Amino acid sequence: MSDKNLAVVFAAVSTAPELRYTPNGNAVLELSLSGENPIYGKPGEFARFYENVSFLGQTAENLADTLKVGDVVLVEGQLDYSEWTGKVSGKKEDKLRVRGQKISFSIGDFQFGQDQKGQPYLKGQGFVRVSASGNLTHQPSGRYTTTGSFVMSCSGAVTDSWKQGEEWKEKSNFVRISSFDASWENLIEGVDKGDRFFGEFDLRRGSYTDKEGVKRYTCDLHPRSLVLSKRKKAEGERTSSVTPRAPQNHGRVLDVLEEAMHPLDDGLPF
Repeated sequence: MSDKNLAVVFAAVSTAPELRYTPNGNAVLELSLSGENPIYGKPGEFARFYENVSFLGQTAENLADTLKVGDVVLVEGQLDYSEWTGKVSGKKEDKLRVRGQKISFSIGDFQFGQDQKGQPYLKGQGFVRVSASGNLTHQPSGRYTTTGSFVMSCSGAVTDSWKQGEEWKEKSNFVRISSFDASWENLIEGVDKGDRFFGEFDLRRGSYTDKEGVKRYTCDLHPRSLVLSKRKKAEGERTSSVTPRAPQNHGRVLDVLEEAMHPLDDGLPF
């Protein structure tokens, strides 16, 4: 049985959709979407985000002839994890992306901005929301920074499973969960590797330069609500559950999201 794995993106198409074909002739459409997330604790301030979404097969070919720069869309799909060995570095590299399965066009009085490259983004709105369950792959950890802020982090695996012929296949999508909300401190006590997690998250990407001067990219799931549950609960032990202080609302787009957060008709990997 598959874990829950649903990703929803609401944003504007920022670059011309790119259709390509694999050596086996399979169509792949790379779609770049951009919007703005509200900054937690800073009302009225926003941080721009970019999210790449991939569509495959006939859907990719159909969308290549339909989508254009500036379209505002709501994409439903799944998290898709991949890893490989870098040709230059020789080190293992990985990426967590959104694989689209459904898309709908949004009509409304939207405002747009332009980045330094002249690409449009949805101004004051947008999100990359994830609803997922899985198993923790490391014990959660927490620490306080020099400024007194609490930082919680843990990692997990969201497993997709499907039947191919008479054989069941599985694929693990590895995620990192992190938060700067102190309300998580008591949540992680007594939780260990292998325990279950269930939650609603905002997907946030970032970057930093390592000690060797190489730019690295990060992808974290920031919890909006999170439940951590032990696989075998001891007598009297309770499941840990926390809903943090809600970030500033995204406005009317949240009504659209509530309709989108449902199981997909086809959860099978391509």
